[in-house]
Amino acid sequence: MWFYWNKLDNQQAWYFIKVANSVPNDFPVYLYNIPQCSSNDLTAEVAQKVADSCKNVIGIKYSYPDYLRVNDYLNINDGNFSVLPGTDRLFLAALAMGCEGVVSGVSGVYPEPFVETYNAFKANDLEKARKMQKVAIQYCEALLNGSNMSYFKEALKLRGIDVGGMRSPQIDLTEEEVKELDDKLNSIRPKSSV
Repeated sequence: MWFYWNKLDNQQAWYFIKVANSVPNDFPVYLYNIPQCSSNDLTAEVAQKVADSCKNVIGIKYSYPDYLRVNDYLNINDGNFSVLPGTDRLFLAALAMGCEGVVSGVSGVYPEPFVETYNAFKANDLEKARKMQKVAIQYCEALLNGSNMSYFKEALKLRGIDVGGMRSPQIDLTEEEVKELDDKLNSIRPKSSV
């Protein structure tokens, strides 16, 4: 078993090293780990091997809510490794751990509570940061955490940005679903400054 995992780690490292070396050395590269979709988890040990081999690998986007792993990533390169979680609902926790930000789908529709969470955290206003994180979570839940892009598109339309409809085989929301979404979003807005 040890040989199998060691071989797998080396294959993963080799792949990422090959990709990182395909661009100029001064071109910053982020690794990406989304184990729930890729079926191929990128461990901190492999990420460290890649970072050791490629100085242009400066960080990772990690799209799984395992904050023990986030901590492991934050220790790469003696703590000089950028970690950007993709878990919108844990943005404030990520900042508190030392992450630099979040790669957020929901913030593409409602950036305001995420920006306010970040700014409040940077200003050491944890009360406001917690409040705005809760607002961000409400938007995440209303938009189904990005599991159905038609919710993003309809929310953008409700904000006055017509991005068109879904392409087949995806389907648009029904009129009733749009009305339910609008009601949910309107119930969030008064509680925030967005």
